[in-house]
Amino acid sequence: NGGVLKNSRVVMDEFTRLIHKNYPKSSVTQAMKDAAWGSVYLALDSIKR
Repeated sequence: NGGVLKNSRVVMDEFTRLIHKNYPKSSVTQAMKDAAWGSVYLALDSIKR
């Protein structure tokens, strides 16, 4: 479903913006790991539906 992909892209863009705003530079890698897991969970969630 193209809509789901587009939505998750928007979500990830928001996520990245929040990460850059809220995390100091030193924890960006940890934040990116969190973001990666977040996208995995999003994908699994949309598959289950």
